[in-house]
Amino acid sequence: MPDAAAQKVLVVDDVPANIEILVEALGDIAEILFATRGEDALHIAAAASPDLILLDIMMPGMDGIELLRKIKEAWPQIPVIMLSVVGKAGTIVEAMNLGASDYLNKPFDPIDLIERIAELIAGA
Repeated sequence: MPDAAAQKVLVVDDVPANIEILVEALGDIAEILFATRGEDALHIAAAASPDLILLDIMMPGMDGIELLRKIKEAWPQIPVIMLSVVGKAGTIVEAMNLGASDYLNKPFDPIDLIERIAELIAGA
């Protein structure tokens, strides 16, 4: 695994409990930044330059697909892993076509998520 301790991961999810789960799973391997709204995520990404973004699809206001579009316009080099409870094939295809690096259904295996993050950060 690469030295991910210096890496920054931005978690974007409107459910605080989901953010807590991700912080607990990833806190030992990366600095975790988080946002509960798409607009806030854009501000954090601009200020903090995360190495990777974990992005929930279903959020009020700006949903994950629209946020992904804006992230990829501004920072095409940042890998984005989409997270969703609803694994609709059309949404997955749209996210991948917009530049998402990966897609995971919730609930997910934390070890699998850590391995995917390590691979994406190593490849960045």
